[in-house]
Amino acid sequence: MLDKLLSWDEETFLVINRDWVSPFLDWLLVPARNPLTWIPVYAFLLLFLVINFKKQGWITIGMVVLCFIVTDQLSGHVIKPWLERVRPCNDSYLAEYVRQLVPCGSGYSFTSNHASNHFGISVMLMLLIGRLAWWVKPLLLLWAIVVAYAQVYVGLHYPIDVIGGALLGTLTALALYHLIHKKIAFIS
Repeated sequence: MLDKLLSWDEETFLVINRDWVSPFLDWLLVPARNPLTWIPVYAFLLLFLVINFKKQGWITIGMVVLCFIVTDQLSGHVIKPWLERVRPCNDSYLAEYVRQLVPCGSGYSFTSNHASNHFGISVMLMLLIGRLAWWVKPLLLLWAIVVAYAQVYVGLHYPIDVIGGALLGTLTALALYHLIHKKIAFIS
């Protein structure tokens, strides 16, 4: 069963990384995975929360930062060193087939920090402000999906890495929300 799953993972990686490509997707997805690209989004979210929700906005920002820290630490400092899954661009079998659009790096692959962090941030924001700003939910989800997909597209992660990261970020946001939000006055 595990062999079939890993085989599917490699095959799907190669389809996304080598077959489902275009100059437009190169232009869109290479910068989409770069945190600096999202500075305007982060600035908008910060201003939106503080201006519209005052004190609760700052609490929301604190919850999002806490979620980011937890997902980043779990993914990068617990799961990756424990499982030691090699990135596809560093895999001796696959490396020659990988269409590498960004430097590979030497870190491990499972789970994707980009996916876990962005899904954690997105789900936490959806939980905290989604009822008051319902229109933001699909945008947040799309943002997380694009960042996660871009990690596979550029050659850094297998699909299971980003799926695992998405699950980690989502579960972390849900757990933190349910643990903390009842203890403080919240906007949702």
